[in-house]
Amino acid sequence: MDDLKNEFRDGPGAKKSAGKGKLKRKKGVPVSAVDDEAIFQELKKFLTEVLGEDVMEFIEVKRESSFIKDLEMDSIQVVAFGELVSDNFGEDVDFAGWLSGIPIHKLLGLKVGDVSAFIAESLVEAADE
Repeated sequence: MDDLKNEFRDGPGAKKSAGKGKLKRKKGVPVSAVDDEAIFQELKKFLTEVLGEDVMEFIEVKRESSFIKDLEMDSIQVVAFGELVSDNFGEDVDFAGWLSGIPIHKLLGLKVGDVSAFIAESLVEAADE
């Protein structure tokens, strides 16, 4: 699992800190330097696993895609998606905690890009510790 997390952190703005083996962001490098595209592609794989390949072949997932409106996910599917996020990104990404702090009216409009950005920010913060 650490290899998967490192794959997303190991971008132009990340480097290994001497002797610790932990990735650190270079000072002044924005969060966008984390490989957000790789995270987005991984989220698309999770969506395929949850919704099924037969459904996903008819859906174009974009960063602007809403889980409820565009992808028509029900609450059980959202939970399954959340479990995949937690299982694959580990404790560095507190997906359940993040979701619990979002008001319900905003949760209904949550987009794939929002989750991707949250994961990228969480990985950068974990690397900075």
